[in-house]
Amino acid sequence: MITVGPAQAGFTYILRNYSREEHAFVWGDFKDNALENFKQSMIISIIDFFVTILMIWSIRAYIIMGSGNIIMTIGTTLMIMMFVIFMIMHMYIYPMLVTFNLSIKQLYKNALIFSIIKLFPNIGILLICLLIMLLTFGMIIPFSQIIGLILYAFFTVSLIGLITNFYVYPKLMKFMVR
Repeated sequence: MITVGPAQAGFTYILRNYSREEHAFVWGDFKDNALENFKQSMIISIIDFFVTILMIWSIRAYIIMGSGNIIMTIGTTLMIMMFVIFMIMHMYIYPMLVTFNLSIKQLYKNALIFSIIKLFPNIGILLICLLIMLLTFGMIIPFSQIIGLILYAFFTVSLIGLITNFYVYPKLMKFMVR
């Protein structure tokens, strides 16, 4: 959990370069960008940890209290929608972190704007990523969980990262660089 943010920053830098069809030295660029963005990516990682825990806890609480109560059902729906928006925001946060010199507040604000402006295509990309995860762990077509773990470690994470970077980077260039 400690190095999730910096590792994600380095990983996103490599995949962003691949999506731009630029060369990247895998280990060297990964290490350099993880260290260069260490402080901001750690803060983002900590924020993400607490917000995710609070969102899941809140959704669970609304579900438990909401059996038959319309207000609690509306609350559950709103919390789930906020959590989906929060997940979509993460398709934009790390690419903006490694591409632009923005504060954390600006990163989250811009990610929220992008996630709302392109809501339906973002949900489509999120569903594609979810489908890939479900396929990887044999939840659609059953197979050995060991194979799923191997696929996840060597294929799924990179494929999902590449899909999101190929989708996100042109949007960032279109709307943030003029």
